[in-house]
Amino acid sequence: MKKLKLGPQASPPAGSNRGASKQGEQVSPPAGSNRGASKQGTQASTPAGSNRGTSEQGKQASPPAGSNRGASKKGEQAAAPAGSNRGASKQGKQASPPVGSNRGGSKQGKQAGTPAVPVEEQRKRTRVIIRKLKRAYPGAKCSLNHSNAFELLIATILSAQCTDERVNIVTADLFRKYRKPDDYLKVPARELEKDIQSTGFFRNKTKSIQGASKMLNEVYGGEVPHTMDELLELPGVARKTANVVLGNAFDIKAGVVVDTHVTRLSHRLNLSQEKTAEKIEQDLIPLVPRKEWVIFPHLMIYHGRRICKARSPLCDQCEIEKECPSSYLKTGVPPGM
Repeated sequence: MKKLKLGPQASPPAGSNRGASKQGEQVSPPAGSNRGASKQGTQASTPAGSNRGTSEQGKQASPPAGSNRGASKKGEQAAAPAGSNRGASKQGKQASPPVGSNRGGSKQGKQAGTPAVPVEEQRKRTRVIIRKLKRAYPGAKCSLNHSNAFELLIATILSAQCTDERVNIVTADLFRKYRKPDDYLKVPARELEKDIQSTGFFRNKTKSIQGASKMLNEVYGGEVPHTMDELLELPGVARKTANVVLGNAFDIKAGVVVDTHVTRLSHRLNLSQEKTAEKIEQDLIPLVPRKEWVIFPHLMIYHGRRICKARSPLCDQCEIEKECPSSYLKTGVPPGM
């Protein structure tokens, strides 16, 4: 029997998949093959389009685009998908509530809102506020120029969404041209609109003025009525306008005028936290002595224009700072509007 001579193995035929082994290395897979090639314990690269995670030194592969799978790093939670309300927690902090949520935000144990104060204590504090404001503004009075109840009625209708200064500029000419209800009814609406245009909302105000003038002529003989119920029947007249006319033209104390200044100061002084003028008035009526119902809003308006301004209140110059829980000298934070 002839001895076979050992020699190198013949190369496999072209196209053969038979592995050729040299020093323990695996032969590279043919082009297009998905078979993993291993070298020194490293995994083969994932084919393009594969979702299989590639691991290197214990790191997780990035999730495919569009995947919601959370990526964890140093204990942090993965970001929630867009539109998700799932809270993201980091170092023990709570996630912010969704936009539009009414959930109360508490910081350093403070509760939202101002604690309720007993009514008797509120009355006493309100009297102190009035006394100090009277001392600060001895000449406080109605800011709308007028010579009779009818002019005051017209001026108050014009003052809606307009400053008193602008109304006084307009009425300086208006009251020379129109002296009684008949005068407003003789002119076309377009002419009156032009006369009051700079006060804003001039079309609606024209309808109110001519409607009120017509009713005054037909029902009250051209005179302004002296009661709240009768005034509220007039077109364009709400409770604020009626209170202004009754208090300042007839010295009838039917209620408390509530405008933007009275609203803002009532909130800051914690006399009311209501939002509507009607409800704020109902909160003020038990606190303000009846004899002060007419002067009280004038004092608040004067103080609101000069000191307790909407955007930058001058708390360090305020005569009633000691009575104000919203003062930034106490809270360190400028009070809101």
